[in-house]
Amino acid sequence: DRQTLVAVLQFLRRSNLRESEEILRREARLLGDDLGSAALSPAGAGVLGAPGGDADSAGGGEALLSRVTAAAAIAIGGSAATLLLYANAFAVGGGGIVVEDQPDVSAVLSAYNQQGDPTLYEEYYSGLKHFIECSLDCHRAELSQLFYPLFVHMYLELVYNQHESEAKSFFERFHGDQECYYQDDLRVLSSLTKKEHMKGNETMLDFRTSKFVLRISRDSYQLLKRHLQEKQNNQIWNIVQEHLYIDIFDGMPRSKQQIDAMVGSLAGEAKREANKAKVFFGLLKEPEFDVPLDDEDEEGENEEGKPKKKKPKKDSVGSKSKKQDPNAPPQNRIPLPELKDSDKLDKVMNMKEAARRVRLGPECLPSICFYTFLNAYQGLTAVDITDDSSMIVGGFADSTVRVWSVTPKKLRSVKTAADLSLIDKESDDVLERIMDEKTASELKILYGHSGPVYGTSFSPDRNYLLSCSEDGTVRLWSLQTFTCLVGYKGHNYPVWDTQFSPYGYYFVSGGHDRVAR
Repeated sequence: DRQTLVAVLQFLRRSNLRESEEILRREARLLGDDLGSAALSPAGAGVLGAPGGDADSAGGGEALLSRVTAAAAIAIGGSAATLLLYANAFAVGGGGIVVEDQPDVSAVLSAYNQQGDPTLYEEYYSGLKHFIECSLDCHRAELSQLFYPLFVHMYLELVYNQHESEAKSFFERFHGDQECYYQDDLRVLSSLTKKEHMKGNETMLDFRTSKFVLRISRDSYQLLKRHLQEKQNNQIWNIVQEHLYIDIFDGMPRSKQQIDAMVGSLAGEAKREANKAKVFFGLLKEPEFDVPLDDEDEEGENEEGKPKKKKPKKDSVGSKSKKQDPNAPPQNRIPLPELKDSDKLDKVMNMKEAARRVRLGPECLPSICFYTFLNAYQGLTAVDITDDSSMIVGGFADSTVRVWSVTPKKLRSVKTAADLSLIDKESDDVLERIMDEKTASELKILYGHSGPVYGTSFSPDRNYLLSCSEDGTVRLWSLQTFTCLVGYKGHNYPVWDTQFSPYGYYFVSGGHDRVAR
């Protein structure tokens, strides 16, 4: 737009890049008089004409100047339209163009747009706060959504411009007005007290690279816009236009309960487009393979002595005449390996057992088996049981993972490499010989975590175990050797839970960093 062109042209003029300036002016059809009048106009002052608006006073002018110079050089070698494209990318701080260190460029330009008295930040914010609190009840809840994103961006601008005392005063005065569900983010924000702290900080990057989404009714939005125009509050209006995505809808303003139910923390509410993508929440279709029926089910006589009809010798699992689930994901959406023969055998046995299972009803209720942890001393924090009820695992506050066998069969581990080399690999019972009977026990204790264990999960094939802990790691254990195979360290904070997928090839974890992996 015109303000962006004026800002870039003034950079080029101060840098004595006359040739680049002339190319851009001819392309944009701006004369020298137009440039001077634009710089003196209120719109121009909002960009670069504020008092103290020297190119070097923002602390980042040299970095921005080098980027503009590079863009000008590219434009000279290519076309003036290319320079205009780069100029828009610098001014907006995004717009679909990938720029190196993009959050830093956006911060520099936002500081350039607001180079007035830093003490006025408190006046601007308190003025808007007073206006919203005095507005009608039907608009107050929606307009109050502006408090948090405006507070964060104004604080970050003060810190980036090295107005540290003003930033501290601004934070101490207004941080208590924010909603309770923002307190964790505010604690992180309070640690950003210097410009150097902002580099690589996740909170700052989230706010600089994505727009905070607000849903506001048209009446509330018009009320806000009219107030900012009457007060000529360009400080807040620029933040609203640059860093907020306002989704305006027609209808009655929403209540605070409705807003709190949809709030989305760092990114605000979800955009409408986010819910348009089809979600396949159905189950994957089971692979088809043949299941031989039992001999006793094939033929026989009923109570009256009449012969039963013979059934086919094979039945195809997964080929039942069920209606196709429209919510089931495509078979190739989640890559899965081919089933092994042992997996197919397990599925065949499960299908046969399910076919012989008695139908449950009021007269035929299922049996229930309870297990009690004795002398846990309130240290038990997680528990899981295998599908066949053969093993139970418990996670404890002392960072240990304990696995019990709840059947007469004890837990055995594989022998050492030296002992395995002596075993005849061609023997029929080789799978039994590789297990060490000497170390078999009803309990195995797994050590490796350095904090309380908050979640455990057995794999469907009962060969692996997952555990997650306060130490921010997820560990994969082998139930053949009872040792840790892998330590996953993707989370930055405690991991609350982890779970294997029904197929066993994937697992999911979620933690205090509000990230699911």
